[in-house]
Order: sequence, then structure tokens, then C-alpha cells
Amino acid sequence: MRATSALFLALLALGADRSAAQRAVPAPLGNYHAHLVSESSAKLLVVPPLPSVELPTEIDRMIREWERATKSADASAYAALFTDDGLMSQPTGWVRGREAILSAARDFGPAELRVRAHQFEAEDSVATVTGSLSDASSSVARDVARVTFTLRRRNGGWLIASFLRANRPPPTSTSGAAFTAVQLIQQLDSARIQRALVLSVAYWFGSTLMPGAEKLPIADEYARVRAENDWAASEAAKYPQRLIAFCSLHPLKSYAVEEVERCGKHSGIHGLKLHLANSGVDLRKPDDLAQLRRVFRAANEQRLPVVVHMRPRLRPYGKEDVETILREVLPEAPNIPIQIAHFAGWGGYDEATDEAAAAFADAIARKDPATRNLYFDLTTIVFAGQAADLQQRLAQRIRQIGVGRVVYGSDLADPRRGWADVLRFIPLTTAEFAIIARTATPYLSVQR
Repeated sequence: MRATSALFLALLALGADRSAAQRAVPAPLGNYHAHLVSESSAKLLVVPPLPSVELPTEIDRMIREWERATKSADASAYAALFTDDGLMSQPTGWVRGREAILSAARDFGPAELRVRAHQFEAEDSVATVTGSLSDASSSVARDVARVTFTLRRRNGGWLIASFLRANRPPPTSTSGAAFTAVQLIQQLDSARIQRALVLSVAYWFGSTLMPGAEKLPIADEYARVRAENDWAASEAAKYPQRLIAFCSLHPLKSYAVEEVERCGKHSGIHGLKLHLANSGVDLRKPDDLAQLRRVFRAANEQRLPVVVHMRPRLRPYGKEDVETILREVLPEAPNIPIQIAHFAGWGGYDEATDEAAAAFADAIARKDPATRNLYFDLTTIVFAGQAADLQQRLAQRIRQIGVGRVVYGSDLADPRRGWADVLRFIPLTTAEFAIIARTATPYLSVQR
């Protein structure tokens, strides 16, 4: 008992020390991975709505009764729509049975929700309705979730056997609204960050991954790429002491080198962003590698630093891909800084990203010339619930790569919250965090 108490007190002390250490760390000097999104590119994020299907009268009546019970926040009426052993999804998991659903529904506030069915199937006494859930309380209805109802016939009518709701991302990411320099500056001020790299999202126009992308003739596509890059530069120019614009493009397109050269001559553009995953680059295809070399060579000639999301969509990913980049691509750009986005991964530090980071660390340790100008950003790679051993390995790789090569970025997320997550979840020392926070790379300025 005494040993357990001592361990508990030690853990409390460790947590207190860590919190104090985090408070002592200054805000980052720079946000090395931020984006601005024009109205034109924001529309590419909007998922085109699926067409609705008409439901049989009895099924439609049940769905509309669910809507009325939801709007009135009548817990009894809501629970009465379910079978005795019905299932209902909650953010914390499933609840089973009418009594449990009644208890959960008492916490619901009134909500004016409308179900738009996209698919309906029925067989004997079982039916399934799959659709979108819209918030109809405002003048412009917007989808807030995906829903699936499983219904069972009981005593000539229908009851809900299970209800699954999967919430969509926050509406700001799918609303088609622009994200401008004014909004980014507000975020930077809130996070007490002085400067940011503004990475254009022009590469979206050439990507097959964007849900709202139009299939444009290549001439129109390139016109939109140019316009997006110019817009990002014009937005950054509103805050010339704080925002540094980087253009972007799909590196496999026929216009790629031309646009790099145009960006190099643009007085408001000071770097290049490449996204290999979004652009469908395959590092194991000779043709893709040859084109990527041409793009990096052009960037080097134009003295444009490159921020590259190098992890491709294809699997497996890891050491082999890093060795390919080091051997085949980076030697084409020996005179410019190269920033490896997301610490060589994407959206969370996992086993594959750790293998890639370890390969970079090994290359740095053996003084591979291709690593001379490399930096790595900590952008959206740690989060609550992530395995502690991965966070420990991330800290180890940061030390192996060199803390002075590591910078902070937020992507399209809130930079204040993102930096707080870095401090909270990566087990580094206060001194190490301070180095990351104060690192000013040669390209965190408007000079080129």
C-alpha cells in the first residue's frame, strides 16, 4: 500500500513538473505549415449531395416520427420508437434497450433535424434506411451527420431496432467558405506566433481526391492553379512582416515545371509546396521519379525552398521510400532548404512514419549530403489516445534527427491547440521544446 501511494505521488509530481515545464516554453516563432483557402478552392471540399430516394409510406412515417420526437426533445416519445432491445449509438458507445435509450434521450436538447434517405432496402420484416442528417433550424440547411436506421416490423407497424449516427467533420471544413489572411492572423495572434508560411492549396485543382473537384480541361485546370497561387500571394502581401507565401502544384502535371518557374519570378512567392499523396505520386515508378526530379531541379534553379508532404498513398511505406528520396530526388536541389512535412508522415505518428523518420535519422548520422538542408515539421502528428510508445519513439527520432532541424506547423487546424498538443504529448524537455519554438529557418522571412 505504501509503495502504491509513493508511486501515485511520484506520478502526480511528474505531471505537475511537466505542466510547469510546458508553461515555461515560449510560443513558436513560426508556424511552418499553414494554409489559406480561396472561395474557389474551398468549393473543392464540398461533397456533392447524393440524390434522395422516396421511402414507402409506412417507413417514411416512422422516420418523420423520429424527426418530430427529436425536435420536441420528448424523451418518452423518442424511446417509444425503438424495440425493447433496440440499439442507439452515442459518442461514448452504444446503449441497448428502451429504458437505456429513454435515460439517454432525457439529456437531448431540442433539435430540428431532417433525414434525407439515399438508400432503402427491405426484406420480410426488416428494413434499412441509410441517409444524411441535416440541421434544418437555420435558413440554409446543412448536413451534420450520416445515419443508418435498421427497422423491424412489430404488430403491423415499424420500430427502430438500431440507430447509428456518424458525425461529419466541423461545418467550416465542408461549407465552401474561404479561409483568409485576416483569419490566419487572428489565429496566430491567439497562439502568440509571429510568422507563418502560407502554403497554397493550388495542387487541389489537379487532384482526384478532392470530393468537389471538377473534371476540367487541362488549360482550365492550370488557369485555376495560377489563380490560387496568385491569390495566396496577394493575401500574404497584406501582412508582409508576418506571412510568407509558398505556391503549390501537382508535380506530375505537364504544367508543373512551367508553374515553378513562374512562381520563381513572382515577387510575392517565396517557396513551393508539394503534396505527393494528394497528387498520386508513386516513388517506385521511374516516370514519376523523373518528373519529380525535374520539379525539384526547377525549384533549386529558382531558389524556392520546398515544403514536401512526401509520404505517398501507396503501401508499404517507410525506409525504402526515404532512401529513394535521398538518392533520386534531393540531390537535384542541393542549394535550397527542404522541409519534410508531418515529420515524414501524415495525420498521426504511426509505425510506418517511425520507420521513415528512423531512415532520415540514419542518413543524417552518416552525414549523407542530401540531408544538409533538411528540416522536419511537427504538424498534426500527436493527439489524445495515441499509443504512448509511439510518442516516446517520436521524441527519440526528434533527438536523433536534431532538435534544431525541427519546427512547428498547424495545417488547417488551430495553431494554439496544436502547439499545446505538441507540448502535452511529446516527451521532450523544456529546453528541447524551447529550441523548437525559437528555430528560425532561412526561409522564415520574405528574403530570397
